[in-house]
Amino acid sequence: MCSSFRSLIAIGVFAYHATCASAGLLTPEYETQLGTWLGESAVFVPVYTKTAGDDSAEFHASVAAYAQTITLIEVQIAGSDVWMIVGGYNPHNWSATDGFHLTPADSDRNAFIFNLSTTTKFGQKLGDPAGEYQTNNLAAIGPQFGRGADLLVDGDLLSGSAYNDSYGPDGPGLTNILGLIGTTGFVVGQMETYALKIAKQEPQDPKPGTKPGTKPKVVPEPSSMVLLGLGGLVSGLGVVRRRRKS
Repeated sequence: MCSSFRSLIAIGVFAYHATCASAGLLTPEYETQLGTWLGESAVFVPVYTKTAGDDSAEFHASVAAYAQTITLIEVQIAGSDVWMIVGGYNPHNWSATDGFHLTPADSDRNAFIFNLSTTTKFGQKLGDPAGEYQTNNLAAIGPQFGRGADLLVDGDLLSGSAYNDSYGPDGPGLTNILGLIGTTGFVVGQMETYALKIAKQEPQDPKPGTKPGTKPKVVPEPSSMVLLGLGGLVSGLGVVRRRRKS
């Protein structure tokens, strides 16, 4: 990560895009696409990059403290020369002990998986019991989205699989995030996880009947109004006394 980007994060400044792209999987084009899918401006902070010899223990130790993460996975479809960049958005932190994170209410089903190579996004299925299975959080595996699993990286972080169950088109066993039918195995190349810093901007619209830029009137607190009233009473008494003396 470049020094200027590190400085922005350190002082808590949010930007629409990272000031520099990593040398790994997250290209500027992919970052823009992910921002569109998220529907919010975000800074992507790298928190895990797979290195030789890593397994699920290194993954969980690196990402457990972060809610709202994006994981990118470079995969080679088993038995082919086809490579793709897939991954998922987890709105909660990854745990090594919680098991399935369930979202019974449709309003809570805001995770998604994606294929950046084909510009495909699968959200959690709504109105379907299978859709409540958001992620699976176990020490023995890497990231897992869905019950199927819809996207799974095995514990050695060298292989995984994709299926259609909790995410994507309705019905089990249909097209998975790799664009194939049924369960598809793959080899894992690079893998990166980014914590998200969401930049939320809430416009401050003027109240009805006020002109833009008009400063609101300051209304005194009740205690201040009492003090003002007492001050006026004292001043009035002073005037009466002076009149009587004259």
